[in-house]
Amino acid sequence: MGGRISMAALFVFLVANLLQLQNTYGKTFTVGDSNGWQIPRGNAHFYDDWADHRIFNVGDVLVFNFTTGEHNVAEVSENDFESCSAANPISNMSTGPATITLNRTGDHYFICGLPDHCSKGQKMEVEVKSGSGSGSGTDIAPTASGSSSGTPTGTSYTVGDTTGWVVPTGHHEFYDDWADNKHFAVGDTLVFNFTTGQHNVMEVSEADYDACKTTNPISTVSDGPAKIVFKRTGDHYFICGISGHCAAGQKMKVEVEYQNGQHTGAAPTVPVATVSLVFFVSFGLALLW
Repeated sequence: MGGRISMAALFVFLVANLLQLQNTYGKTFTVGDSNGWQIPRGNAHFYDDWADHRIFNVGDVLVFNFTTGEHNVAEVSENDFESCSAANPISNMSTGPATITLNRTGDHYFICGLPDHCSKGQKMEVEVKSGSGSGSGTDIAPTASGSSSGTPTGTSYTVGDTTGWVVPTGHHEFYDDWADNKHFAVGDTLVFNFTTGQHNVMEVSEADYDACKTTNPISTVSDGPAKIVFKRTGDHYFICGISGHCAAGQKMKVEVEYQNGQHTGAAPTVPVATVSLVFFVSFGLALLW
């Protein structure tokens, strides 16, 4: 009887540890450590130096410690990071402490959006090197027509099918409707068929997409046909940057739902911890039986 109780206790201990492992998704980093998120003193590159000494992965969490009203944290494009512009942030958090989960590989750019704070050094570039999906350092990887960026890892979609990438006629939401009927994954390719000089394709922030603003694109491809490979999950916003085209409906929102080409119907990846947990549950029940 005592042997069975001991085995039961061991079984519970192993299951508890496996559950803890299964629920561990990433590390938590306090930005600037004890300095928190503020205008640095004496070293304008303090936060970049802090980030350069750490390895970040998808799922890791950044904690920005600051007093609400005295600072904020905005994620911005590379161009806005360089110019310290907070006019078109990808995201903006004004309440401290702010917690941000790194959800893709590649470079992330953070600034304080209050006047002069960024120009005085309250800015940080973070490179996320690895994660559950494959990344190359950018949200998307545009390639010129006919070029090869390696073996395709996903499905290729021709935007608009036979219509191509043009100003739609008769249906302003033609491209959003086209995208809504599909399930996109990391590694999939969008092919924008257009005549060079007549159109282009820009990826922009959500705010710029809604406003059809072209001054701060995340990326621009001017030569058609343009191929764009998805490198992260989440929403992507595309417009044509030629004057009046976006406003006339040449714009498209795409949601990338899956990692590693796992479309609807594909077998989901089962974490190692889950497999181990099932094994130990079965083993433990057999012992107790």
